[in-house]
Amino acid sequence: MKSFRWIFVALIAAMVLWWPRSSSVSPATGTLSETTGNTMPRIGLGTWKAGKGVVGNAVKHALLNGYKHIDMAPRYGNEKEIGEVFNEVFKTRERKEFFLGSKLWNTDHHPSQVSDALTRTLTDLQLTYLDTWYMHWPVSLKQGGDVYPDIVFDSIPIEDTWAAMEKEYDVGRVRSLAVSNFNVEQLQSLLKVARIKPKYNQIELHPYLPNGRLVRFCKQHGIQVVAFSPIGSPGNAANNRKDVIPLIQNPVITQIAERVGRTPAQVVLKWGLQKGVVVIPKSVTPSRVDENLAAGSLPDLSEDDVFQIDRLPQVPTRYVSSPHFWNGVTEADFWKDDGAESIN
Repeated sequence: MKSFRWIFVALIAAMVLWWPRSSSVSPATGTLSETTGNTMPRIGLGTWKAGKGVVGNAVKHALLNGYKHIDMAPRYGNEKEIGEVFNEVFKTRERKEFFLGSKLWNTDHHPSQVSDALTRTLTDLQLTYLDTWYMHWPVSLKQGGDVYPDIVFDSIPIEDTWAAMEKEYDVGRVRSLAVSNFNVEQLQSLLKVARIKPKYNQIELHPYLPNGRLVRFCKQHGIQVVAFSPIGSPGNAANNRKDVIPLIQNPVITQIAERVGRTPAQVVLKWGLQKGVVVIPKSVTPSRVDENLAAGSLPDLSEDDVFQIDRLPQVPTRYVSSPHFWNGVTEADFWKDDGAESIN
């Protein structure tokens, strides 16, 4: 009987090791583990609006000081400079240590253009593969039709573009596929036809725009939410919403920060991490790059602090707004949701 018991235990252990694992999130300082084997660190460096001549130094500082996740896109206009940094850093560091993601731009949605677009990105970044590849927007534009105000829409179905992206996954040039700026209805449509479902949905998300309905839908379907502008895009606040206090200057945030001995940005980032969201704050200032990463290792906010922050979005604030992509519809119609619902 004893030997039989040990055989039974061994069989159970083997089944646990073999059994397929769904996506799971470890504590805020850890990583997001996937069935594909790659991992997305919970804090990454965003590179949108990181200008030429400074973005390279910011990325290099990040890679050499603890960051494992860099978020990029051809539209940002800085991938060649970032690629020079990768070429330098990966001479002494293993590429596989890092999670690197980029995006497919709106003018490259035709299935015949998708592979070439990825080739350009990989060439500019001096990489052989991406850890994830996003469809940047659920909008297709004609070649050359992406210069505001002369926007020229195309009629390429999202599912056709996605099928072409899936082929790049099949050949190993991308390790996972993702979407960006998708609402619930667009995700529902894609999930009905996708052979490979999106692993991530990158959206604007912060306490002024918690996107509870969308986050809940993503969670129910195993899609990890990645938050861009997670501290409220301070650089855009003065331009977009003069009637709203910049998030990191909100008294609720600053009072919590002062009481717990953190910066306002760290408080907001910690809120996002505790909500199970991956955050990708952008900065080119080394001290702030370090400060943002340190938020992941700080103690959790109290339940009362989280509750106070959850109550902030009295007026939903979307700092990153691209109405010229909405093809004549209102912001509300495009998103189908004002984003104010809190994250449970």
